[in-house]
Amino acid sequence: MAVAAATVAVAIVTAAAAAIVVAVIATAAVENLLGGPHAVAMCRKPEIVADAAWHIMTRNSREFSGNFLIDEDVLRDAGVTDFDQYAVEPGTSLMPDFFLGEPDLAALQKLLHAESSGDQRAD
Repeated sequence: MAVAAATVAVAIVTAAAAAIVVAVIATAAVENLLGGPHAVAMCRKPEIVADAAWHIMTRNSREFSGNFLIDEDVLRDAGVTDFDQYAVEPGTSLMPDFFLGEPDLAALQKLLHAESSGDQRAD
């Protein structure tokens, strides 16, 4: 499944109550360019992308083609309800992604600052 992960978009959408948070996948680029281990702790594992890719690739291509998909949506449709298994550190606030939706740079800065100072909450 990991090979397939490279061919699928790396952003996910998490619905929490009425808010939608778009989160980042843990990669070397996140660690090296966006804040080191503190930034990685606020990410999802790449396995979420691989699992979503498996569900996409096992569908009938004649009936399912030409779609823009978000991995968490694919997994929810497949019946997955426990997304903590995909968190690098379950319970930590997710870093907002800036490739889907409107970027919330203030929230990203707040999360990075809170994580680097040891505060696990980002209100």
